[in-house]
Amino acid sequence: MSDEQKPLEDQTFSPELLHAISANELRCPVDLSLLSQNDVAVLKQILRGQKLPPIPINKKRALNALARSERSAEASEILARFVSDKKETRGIRATAASHLSTMPQEAAESALVENLTTDDEIVRTEIFKSLGRVGTARALNRLKELPAPKTDYARKQLSFAKLAISLRSGSGEQGVQDKTGPLSIRWTTHAARTVESKHVRESIEEIWGSTYGISLNSEIGFEIDCGGTKFTLLLNDTIKRGAFVKSLMSRNMIAGLVFAESPEIRHLTVSYLIMTSPSEKRVEVIVARVSGDVAYVGEMRPDGDEFQLTMRDVGLERIATEIVGRMSNTSIQWGLRVWRGSIRAKKHAVPIRL
Repeated sequence: MSDEQKPLEDQTFSPELLHAISANELRCPVDLSLLSQNDVAVLKQILRGQKLPPIPINKKRALNALARSERSAEASEILARFVSDKKETRGIRATAASHLSTMPQEAAESALVENLTTDDEIVRTEIFKSLGRVGTARALNRLKELPAPKTDYARKQLSFAKLAISLRSGSGEQGVQDKTGPLSIRWTTHAARTVESKHVRESIEEIWGSTYGISLNSEIGFEIDCGGTKFTLLLNDTIKRGAFVKSLMSRNMIAGLVFAESPEIRHLTVSYLIMTSPSEKRVEVIVARVSGDVAYVGEMRPDGDEFQLTMRDVGLERIATEIVGRMSNTSIQWGLRVWRGSIRAKKHAVPIRL
């Protein structure tokens, strides 16, 4: 670096600029700094190493401020330099790669494609994500040439980027759509089996523990397998064949109990309570654990001569599931739909509110 290029101390830094880039700033839970044109010009000099501010700076906050304040080929060039600089930390390089997706498309795509061969998988994953937002057929061709990443998350981002580009550009019509991408993931449906009379009465005899004060219908029940466990659904005896819907519309009730079967000893214990509350045009349905935590919520709505049931899981479940079905006065069909994509982080339980 020549004498003319060496960083020089400068007294022209505005308070707004120093606030946006300071490493000692405590009030920065969200970096949304929008700088003036003059401050952006100074910031670009700082990021190029041409000016030395009077305070320690946080490069990530500085890059955030640049990307928010200016979207230009010049800003793209600065971000690209940080992405390719192996002396910078992984976090700084990944931040720059992410911000490139907000820059002018042509400059951003070129910089991202040029850095696809980086050996840092976290940085490369951010490049995949940014190309998914701004890439064209050129980027898609390069992405298709890459070997499979080492981690599941990186593989998912690569697949998603290829899919987003192909759908955006219409490339799918030419057969380059990534068939292993997210659109190939489907819900798997487990249909409940209807059981009658003798088998239902045998199940009732094998119940251990309380039935929450309700009598159970001994003529019809349901079984479903899920996650290696067999569940048995028995209805409140108030709900009779020939009046399934009519019974549910009559009043609030515990409409049924779901029992889990022990794999070692043949006995049934209550796992869930099905609680229903009718209104003029629908029936609200809550499926709760015996702990009181809500597991599923949904409703039954009229659909022609039948009611349509739709419920979604809430609370602790990590795999997204739905309960769907149809009911008339004479028949009930339902099943459990399980998402076969990535699992979710656990949520806190949802309390019942009356």
